[in-house]
Amino acid sequence: MLQATARGWWRDAFASSPVARRWLLLLFVAINAVVGWNAVRHHPRVGYDTGQHLKYVDVLAKGRLPRRAETAAYYAPPLPYVAPSLARGIARASLATAGKVAQIFQVGLSLALTLGLLIACQHLRAGDGAFKLAVLGLCGMPAVYYRTFAMLRGEVYLATLGVLAVAVVLGAIARGTIDHRRSLVLGLLGAGIALSRQLGLVLLVGLGVFFVIASLRGQRRYLAGAAAAGLLAAVAAGWFYLGLRAREGAMLSWNLPRVAFSLANQPTEFYAGTGDGELFTAPGRPRFQKQFAPVLFADWWGDYWHYFLFRGRRASGACVPWPAPPAPNAPAVPDSDFSGNYASMLAYLGWVNRVALVPTAVLLAGLVVGARELQRFAVRGRMDAHTQGVALVFLLAASTLIGYLWFVISYPRADDGDTVKATYVFQIVPLLALLGGEALVRLRSLARAAFAVSCALLVAVGLFVAPAAVTRWGTPLDCRLPGYKQ
Repeated sequence: MLQATARGWWRDAFASSPVARRWLLLLFVAINAVVGWNAVRHHPRVGYDTGQHLKYVDVLAKGRLPRRAETAAYYAPPLPYVAPSLARGIARASLATAGKVAQIFQVGLSLALTLGLLIACQHLRAGDGAFKLAVLGLCGMPAVYYRTFAMLRGEVYLATLGVLAVAVVLGAIARGTIDHRRSLVLGLLGAGIALSRQLGLVLLVGLGVFFVIASLRGQRRYLAGAAAAGLLAAVAAGWFYLGLRAREGAMLSWNLPRVAFSLANQPTEFYAGTGDGELFTAPGRPRFQKQFAPVLFADWWGDYWHYFLFRGRRASGACVPWPAPPAPNAPAVPDSDFSGNYASMLAYLGWVNRVALVPTAVLLAGLVVGARELQRFAVRGRMDAHTQGVALVFLLAASTLIGYLWFVISYPRADDGDTVKATYVFQIVPLLALLGGEALVRLRSLARAAFAVSCALLVAVGLFVAPAAVTRWGTPLDCRLPGYKQ
């Protein structure tokens, strides 16, 4: 039975014309092959707060959750740390090896995400090979996809489970009801989302809003299944948040002090900054570091914070990705004491940001299309499966953006903008890809010549930005990582 189900998923994912199917398979393999290469090559210690995440693994391997004094990642749900902690606890692996286990395991998540994304495409536009190619290409084009999967990060679990949940709900929409089996699967996926990252809760809120709107518009056949799924998710994941409240005094916690929500928490340039003229010439820290949109854009398409593409070393042998230390107000590393790819990579990423305006425009057009479909669904009561599906995806994307903005404003790092990272909002990447693909195929029905030109430009951009998908922090390193212990 499982074998037949797997064959059905594969058949649905790649259902299209023979020519499109071959290109889909090639793109699917290429994306996941690069993810696999990075998992093998990227050093497990190089990443955002990786030392703290490995401390979490070390504590979880002993059979308990960490406390604040043991790691700055104490607030994180445990699901992303299970695989490396089992390697650490059962196989007595070093922390470096446990980190590598996590990286390899995440290759399977990338396979699941891309396959689930194609199944979601099938539910939205059955057999449309151009739509599937556009969605998969837009998802696998930005550097943030490969950088996030190369690190020990909960966001890859969140994005994968989110896509699978979208596929399940889209399938239920196509059938007009959520049966017992789909309710069970959706509940388990919801629990996994909640146990991956706290920001995953906004996806569950988005799903809830969708079902409430559908009910108000007369589609009450979803209610029982959705309610059962929500109850299962709450029971299966609630223990972590109740425990966090008992330990830390709040069900939602972070390693920064929370302040009352106010737009004044961030400086004016956070909202209005445009990159200080360097977004397309030198898109890396510390330039325009306190500006939300430019940093997010540069980190989406490149490596703004220098953890993936920049590679260098001091004359002493210490690893350093750029000729200035990350510590604020510290002296820069003299050019004579630094060797690496900083200058050439910075110049290349400036060009990446320029050409990335093309796919960015497609993604923004997708948001406009999604907003329009939500209006048709929520206000006009359009209940066809396609309108509901696009509205669902837009709701999840919008809830993610709103939740993330709430987070960076409520937990401000106004001195350095360190909470603005594309990885932190990684769950939105496949959602925007779905919306962008929808915008493209609508262009096809309006102006086939413009559609063909757009596709050609996207292919050219994809080829140009492809080098940004491959890590420069290969293992073994030819330099020393300061403070790192096995």
